[in-house]
Amino acid sequence: MKVNILIVFFLLAISVEAQQSSITIANAECPDNTYLSFGRPVDNDPAHFMQAADFFIFNNGKTTRNFHWDKPVFIMITGNKYCPKQRIILCPGDSIFIQIKSDGNLVFEGTNAEGNNLLKEQNLLTSGTIDIGKELKSSSSKEKIISELENKKQILFAPIDKLYEDKKISKDFLNFFEKEFDMVFSHAIRGKIHHSNLTEQEKKEVLCHFYTKYNPFDSKYAGNSMRLSNMSNVARLMSEGVIPKGDIYPTGLWNEDQKFKEYMPMDCQEASFANGLQIRRNIMGIESDAQYYSNIELLKKSFPASIYLPALEMYSQDSHNSNNAHGVFVYNEMSGLGKLAQYPSMDLRALIKDYFKGTPVLVDMWATYCAPCKKEFLYNKEVHQWLDSQKIKLLYVSVDFPNNSKKWENDVSKYHLNGYHYFITSKADKLLSDFLGNTMTIPRYLLFDEEGNLLSNTLPRPSSGKFYKAIEELLYNKGF
Repeated sequence: MKVNILIVFFLLAISVEAQQSSITIANAECPDNTYLSFGRPVDNDPAHFMQAADFFIFNNGKTTRNFHWDKPVFIMITGNKYCPKQRIILCPGDSIFIQIKSDGNLVFEGTNAEGNNLLKEQNLLTSGTIDIGKELKSSSSKEKIISELENKKQILFAPIDKLYEDKKISKDFLNFFEKEFDMVFSHAIRGKIHHSNLTEQEKKEVLCHFYTKYNPFDSKYAGNSMRLSNMSNVARLMSEGVIPKGDIYPTGLWNEDQKFKEYMPMDCQEASFANGLQIRRNIMGIESDAQYYSNIELLKKSFPASIYLPALEMYSQDSHNSNNAHGVFVYNEMSGLGKLAQYPSMDLRALIKDYFKGTPVLVDMWATYCAPCKKEFLYNKEVHQWLDSQKIKLLYVSVDFPNNSKKWENDVSKYHLNGYHYFITSKADKLLSDFLGNTMTIPRYLLFDEEGNLLSNTLPRPSSGKFYKAIEELLYNKGF
């Protein structure tokens, strides 16, 4: 009898470990061999999450990946032209189907679909979109604000609880989201507490309340996406003496400004450093090749067998086209991106005079990591039509790091940036700052006249409603 019981328990354990989960993404418009990166745990431990650690590859408008985790995990689809950025909760045994619609939106089908659809629709996994402005401004009393925030948290959580009561999501899904939302909500408070009317000390005390109640150092939050960021915030408060200090774990990873992170456990420091490196270089493109490889060596020195190294080293220098740097290009959707010339001097005014003499030129300065730049691209169709009617040329100038040129190529296509391009790169920052007479910021719009003279280096954005009038007035004064 005892043997039979042991066999049953053994088989149950095997069945849990062997549960296969899958994610299928379908978009009929997606070309074959299109890569879509996503973040996932790099091994069987959900706590070992890594941004952009893996890829989906599309064929015949579809892609499927199978996984074998015995616990719920967080999946972060990085997003591309054919699939928007998306956060997903995947439980053991789940089969998730994601249909990308013609308008670019996505819909979940399959296991726990109603849960993932609700999280998407209400943005409950994104701290920046959690609306707590009213609660933060509701009172000048710290206690009242804490009470209002706790109540708001319950209100936001209630629809997920209702899905579970209606048997539309699993217990695994509910439990994982509950812990995930603890971290997301705490992070939202940290990001928006400055909107309150509290004193600086009271603001820190509000944070202490939530970081004590939902303590990111608690191992139950291992595997939740905002845990490391919250832990870093708590470590900073420890270094300031706001929260009682814990033990220090020197790793040699941090500069003086980030030394406070040594209050984090060593495995969490390792994960935080690796993910930060991945985000800066391989997602945002704001870290140079030299910095990237130097930081990988630093990680190796502190953690020679780091589980994150394979994912980091997967992105080699060959992942970008070094020939793009300082190149002048033209793009249209029929023939794609074509290189016209190399212009290594990074002298923007000289380039304007050499290539656009006899016509006014609008320069749109941007980078692939600049979200406000991309927001302005929503006005591109109208901008192009108006510029064409006024016989004004448009030149896009990217100030990305050179190693980010593949993402630059993809974004030129994704946002339909028809026209001329100069991949001037971040190496031109000082030259551009000297030329413009102030610090380089983007998005930025410049206007040159037909002789290559700079008329304005601070045009209003297309979204402002003042963009066209400003250009007309400048050119009218020139008699164009």
